[in-house]
Amino acid sequence: MTLDPDAARLIDALRSAARPPLSEIPLEEIRAGVIPVPGPPMPMGSVEDRLLEKDGHQVPVRIYEPLQSGNVGTTVFFHGGGWVMGSLESHDALARQLCHASSHRVVAVEYRLAPEHPYPAALDDAMAAVHWVAESLAGPVAVCGDSSGGNLAASTCLMARDQQGPQIVAQALIYPVTDSRLETASCRENICEEMLSREDMQWFWHQYCPDSALARSPYLSPLNGNLSGLPPALVLMAECDVLRDEVQAYADALQHAGVRVERIHCEGLIHGFMRRLHLFRRAADYCGQIGEFLNRHLRTAPIRE
Repeated sequence: MTLDPDAARLIDALRSAARPPLSEIPLEEIRAGVIPVPGPPMPMGSVEDRLLEKDGHQVPVRIYEPLQSGNVGTTVFFHGGGWVMGSLESHDALARQLCHASSHRVVAVEYRLAPEHPYPAALDDAMAAVHWVAESLAGPVAVCGDSSGGNLAASTCLMARDQQGPQIVAQALIYPVTDSRLETASCRENICEEMLSREDMQWFWHQYCPDSALARSPYLSPLNGNLSGLPPALVLMAECDVLRDEVQAYADALQHAGVRVERIHCEGLIHGFMRRLHLFRRAADYCGQIGEFLNRHLRTAPIRE
């Protein structure tokens, strides 16, 4: 296992910084550390912020329209950050890149964060956004997310199937969190722990769902669910990531359940690289592959009435 040069530079910088455990850092400081990609944003056809009403609270969303598109599908995007951090701003560059690469609309969701709002708040907001898109915007619906956002994307597919709707035509999962047990070899080895460690993931899980038994249920740990009847999936795995083996296991489980699965194995890359488009030269190419997958399924899906 050889680190990509861009990954090696970031890991060296993180080692020099010697970050203390997340449990010892004030929550405000943790969230302040998730900064947007610097530089001018990628041009879009339009960008609109809206507030969705859901059970007495509001869910912020950002709607991205591509510069040129005759297509009418939508990808609902959920940002990563361990359910604890991240925002529309922190993942704005990635959402724009996915919109451009897919040539379809992207609706990014700023769901409620733990520990102030533990499970099921984030999933409830995710499902509210999927319902709103399906009911209010024309065309088919896909979902996408990175890390904990990938967990929400996978979980919305399970919940939508179990609730007989809304129909989701594809799921693009970027190194998704799929299993609360954290017992895989890659997790035990703590691969590139400077970026994300097993201890970090234990802390994130405790913030999102302090009940370890509940955390093993399928809407939190999709790897434990019945995966039959789910939409086609693209699963991106980073080689040097503590989550690598659970991501691989989830792709295998989807395939064994009869789901069509496409895989992207990112050799030498680390957790979190996809949103750092300014640091990782290969990230834009992988966005292109994800965009092609989303475009293919949104373009060929039956038009909803």
